[in-house]
Amino acid sequence: MAQTALYRKWRPQNFATIVGQKAIVTTLKNAVREDRTTHAYLFSGPRGTGKTSTARIFAKGVNCTDLQDGEPCNRCRACQNITQGTELDVIEIDAASQTGVDNIRDLTEQLYFVPLEVRKKVVIIDEVHMLSASSFNALLKTLEEPPDHVIFILATTEMHKILPTIISRCQRFEFKRISIGEQIDHLRYVCEQEQIGITEDALHYLARLSDGGMRDALSLLDQTIAFAGRNITVDDLISVTGGLQFDQYGLFFDAVVARDVSRMLELVGIWLEQGKNAGQTLHNLIEFWRDMLVYKLLPKSNRTQGMFAAESWQAKINEFAVERIYQSLHVLSEFISEMKFAAHPQSVLELALIKMCAANEAPSASAAASSDEVKLLQQKVHQLEIQVQQLGKELKNAQSQAPTSKPFLRSEPPVQTTVAPLMSVDGRRQQFVEAEHSQMTKKYRLDWPRVMNAVKEASVPLHAWLKEGKPISFLEDAVLVVFNTPIHCETTNKPHNKALLEEKLIEIYGHPLKVTAIQQSEWNKFAMSDQTDVAEPLQMVAEAIDEKDKQPTWVREALNMFGETLVEIKHDDKGDLSNEQH
Repeated sequence: MAQTALYRKWRPQNFATIVGQKAIVTTLKNAVREDRTTHAYLFSGPRGTGKTSTARIFAKGVNCTDLQDGEPCNRCRACQNITQGTELDVIEIDAASQTGVDNIRDLTEQLYFVPLEVRKKVVIIDEVHMLSASSFNALLKTLEEPPDHVIFILATTEMHKILPTIISRCQRFEFKRISIGEQIDHLRYVCEQEQIGITEDALHYLARLSDGGMRDALSLLDQTIAFAGRNITVDDLISVTGGLQFDQYGLFFDAVVARDVSRMLELVGIWLEQGKNAGQTLHNLIEFWRDMLVYKLLPKSNRTQGMFAAESWQAKINEFAVERIYQSLHVLSEFISEMKFAAHPQSVLELALIKMCAANEAPSASAAASSDEVKLLQQKVHQLEIQVQQLGKELKNAQSQAPTSKPFLRSEPPVQTTVAPLMSVDGRRQQFVEAEHSQMTKKYRLDWPRVMNAVKEASVPLHAWLKEGKPISFLEDAVLVVFNTPIHCETTNKPHNKALLEEKLIEIYGHPLKVTAIQQSEWNKFAMSDQTDVAEPLQMVAEAIDEKDKQPTWVREALNMFGETLVEIKHDDKGDLSNEQH
């Protein structure tokens, strides 16, 4: 007689033996006991979590002649026939192989016949998401209003592929992944009944490999029994499933601590020569770092592998910083998606390990660099504070010496919107001018393309405006951006645009920066006036006043209205001024 697979031999036969689905079992059991069953159910969830087994037990429950507190007796004729799969009125369909509309039409025609030996016809459609759209449509009306003696149970592993019109006609039950603790308890019980010796580490390893599916766990156990006999250790499971031995993790960890890339690549070559899969090896290494992180944070937790409890690992773990574990997990996780589509998986695995070593090596160098940079920035801030105080005093003196009244000009143009930003930085112009060629400005300009990319992801229109601008000067808390046209300045200085840009500046530079936009011509005057003020401030102002006083009033009005670039002053043959505007 052929050997029966463990997952078939230990398939649940009543609600009490279903593992890990307490809420669903309680609901269905109460519905059977109180005769409150409905016409259609939808079971969804990962593979191997008990969907089909629960459907069969439910079919036995609604047809059992000797119910015991909602549980089928498994002794009456209906229960035995359903268990053996010989009951004609319990119809089980594999939708993966019977996807056509003709199959559904044949099914609906059978449903109108009254069951012969049981009270209810139960239709179990497994992998129902595989049905075609026309098959779903053919099923809709019957599913909504079936005959009184018919119950539908639909099972699927891909809920998102089910039509909403189908979902709305069913009671939905979401099966969850079975927890590791529940799997270990059930596997231990199965091994005791089968008289199989297995270590606790092996049970834990087996439960983790199954990824929450009891059927997968029993299948792996069956496979390991064929390999190792009736005494199973964790090494036997590792050999069968293609994982890494615990001593290999030790060699790998030593290479990481030493940042020995050549040794690490040598280990990869050895693993692949032994038949290990590169993708599975990457997953194993991620689980290794995850277990180490949990053990370091929660040493008494039972969720980690037992190898970390060994004395040989205690010193290694204590000396390894949590930050390096985070970095290693982050780097290796980045390559998971690339591994799925890689033409050369070994190269992807090697690149991941090399990058992991580089990431682990970075903090020491960057920490020293960052500390020096902080000191320089602190010195710069102190110098800027002194300059701000001096500028404040000079500004007060200049205001006290300025004329108190201004003659009224009939043709004085309206104040432009670009003056406000200029005035807002006028008090700090000395700082902006000095910072134009500073190391901070040069460094921050290199990262400006990153700022533009971040802005583009958030707002394409704002990115289009900012493309015309140039960051001319960076301070500790401000940045000055120049544009060639007034419209770009006005758009950039709008509150919502400034808020978005300043938000992206924080993301890129790590600290807040206030944004001010001005025109290029204004900045040129800004810088030029600053240089002349430093060299000969009183003399230059006096000369400028003298030159303007020599010009007639209508010339000064034209210059104020149209600007020096649009007004050309010519003299006639007699030496008098002629009024020509361009």
